[in-house]
Amino acid sequence: MSRRIVNLSLHRSGTQSFIDMCWRNNLRCLHWPGVGFDLLCRPALASLDTAYIWSMYNYISLGYEAMADLPMPLLFHEAMHQWPDAEFVLVQRKPADWVKSVRRHTRNRRLDVLEKFQYAMILTRPLGNIRDITDADLEFAYTRFNDHVIALARERRVKFSTFQLDDPELGQQIAGFLSFANSEFRQVDRTPAGRSAKASGTA
Repeated sequence: MSRRIVNLSLHRSGTQSFIDMCWRNNLRCLHWPGVGFDLLCRPALASLDTAYIWSMYNYISLGYEAMADLPMPLLFHEAMHQWPDAEFVLVQRKPADWVKSVRRHTRNRRLDVLEKFQYAMILTRPLGNIRDITDADLEFAYTRFNDHVIALARERRVKFSTFQLDDPELGQQIAGFLSFANSEFRQVDRTPAGRSAKASGTA
């Protein structure tokens, strides 16, 4: 494989837009793997077994050059250990904006298995109903997750950079880091097949 680009951002952090950018730079891209993969991950949920999910994702991701969205952020430890030569990206947004987007995205529907896994992992406790989690707790969990990713990237000394979703030069910044010819970062936000609720805001 010529290269492997890994976006470790939590969902609702521009992951669809990032994949769109990679696709327009002629890379083979893997976004959310879909409902079937999500259901296969159900046995890992109770114990938050990232090794179980990694074993399957590492297999299905063969042949892809750019990856983003769930389950990728759940697997940042495994990815940095198993793919030390990959290029790692973390796109952050203001925590309050992320929470607002999460509320819109998850409103009036059941969470997917990997979504439940994500929130249980970053909140460090089992998830009942996300509506019972305060905005302050979600903001803290989001910030803590990003800090953990940054700290591990520094420790492992992988090729890594962080970006801000509201940066007007975001496309140029990402393109510079990844040596992309096309620097356009378009807002893309489509509800993946199999999810009943229409998402809004930035993906």
